[in-house]
Amino acid sequence: MNPPITTIAVAGLPRSRAGAAVAMAASGRQVGSALGVALVGALIAADAENAAWWVIVGCGAVVLLLAIPSTGARAAASAARLSPPYRSCTRSTRP
Repeated sequence: MNPPITTIAVAGLPRSRAGAAVAMAASGRQVGSALGVALVGALIAADAENAAWWVIVGCGAVVLLLAIPSTGARAAASAARLSPPYRSCTRSTRP
């Protein structure tokens, strides 16, 4: 999950701003994870285990719904268009 988010964060930005974009994406993931753990923990502590499970199921459904457009033909075309500038960053420098 992390490489696609990082690629999206830096796509279209100049290299001088790529670090800031990656930092924002990483911070967003951390804040989202912390809020999710806090919400589910609070629901479990309040004896609302069923509600906690529905929150988890709902979040999973949202991820699946967001995966549909992000893996379609339009996303593949966008990835092909954006990947050439980043291929030099991912190549190994080993002989």
